[in-house]
Amino acid sequence: MPEPVTVAEAKFAAKQLPDTDALLDALVASLIVTARQSAETITGRLYHDAQVVERLTDWPAVGRRLYVNAPRAVAISYWDGAVWQSLAPSAFAWADDGSGTVLAPALGTCWPALGQVAVGERVRITITAGPADPPATVPECVKQYIKAVVTAWLDHPEAVQRGELRAHPQLAGLLAGELLLS
Repeated sequence: MPEPVTVAEAKFAAKQLPDTDALLDALVASLIVTARQSAETITGRLYHDAQVVERLTDWPAVGRRLYVNAPRAVAISYWDGAVWQSLAPSAFAWADDGSGTVLAPALGTCWPALGQVAVGERVRITITAGPADPPATVPECVKQYIKAVVTAWLDHPEAVQRGELRAHPQLAGLLAGELLLS
């Protein structure tokens, strides 16, 4: 799945005219990924395809929100005391409430009984999430943030070499309209 910003777009924004420098292209590509992940951390939203696994000790309470936005698929497995069982998709319902994913047993049913464990997880919820078409559906403010952050990092190669890839706090203002309310 492509990133929301292309290498060519990031290089153009950074005034790094397109050329055939494979090392620069590889660096810019990795900086785009890091900048996108930074935007995801700041906003709580996903701008690229991801699988998020929630590991719980018990079934989620009705109405409890799992903070994964833009879900496209949900799979649930649970410990029955002997082996991990997959819960049939018809046995539960899920929905995106705008700031997270809400799960519930199917109407007229309840969650299956969980097996005993001394310590640890008994429920695994795997949520496939993120925009279906990142370049087309990622908001322009996020793309601007990614390009601005990549430009700043390219302007300070010493920080990149030291692995100090932190975005300037003022650039986060570009993402203000994307923050999830929790």
